[in-house]
This record gives sequence, structure tokens and C-alpha cells, in this order.
Amino acid sequence: MSRAIDPLSAAAKHSPQQIAIISGKRKLTYNDFEILVRSFHSSLKEAGINSKTRVALLSEKSINSIALLLALWRSGSLTTLLNPYSPNAVMT
Repeated sequence: MSRAIDPLSAAAKHSPQQIAIISGKRKLTYNDFEILVRSFHSSLKEAGINSKTRVALLSEKSINSIALLLALWRSGSLTTLLNPYSPNAVMT
């Protein structure tokens, strides 16, 4: 089974000190963002999240949310993003 190319890991390797993401006053380099994603990924693995897991994600827009989404992608889980602001949202 081939793995998809992970552009974040590649950028962290080749340009670790370049700014990867900005949200408000918070800025993270590719290296720091990669560390954050790996931390989330490790926590997900410890919690048993893997390619057989379904995850619904309801989260505010933030650097941590993006890092978590990337960690979920790396875990292979089936992830659904929930948007409570969608006019057709049904959250029951």
C-alpha cells in the first residue's frame, strides 16, 4: 500500500524555519506546526484512533483545529467536519 505524499512533513524537512501558518497573533514555523501535528497524532493513536475509526469533528477555526485535522488524516480515520453555522445543519 502506498502512502500519500505529506506536504507538511516535506516542508518541515526542507524549510523548517519558514512560517507555515498564521492565525491572529499566533504564527508557527513548518517545524513547529509539524511538531504540533505529530503530538495530536500520537494522542490519537494512544486513544485507538486508526483507519477503522469514524470521527465527527466540531471545532472552532484555529491552528489547533487544522493541526488536529491533519493528524486525523495521518491516522487514516474517516473524518467528517461539522459546521454548526451551516443553514442546513442538524445537530441532534
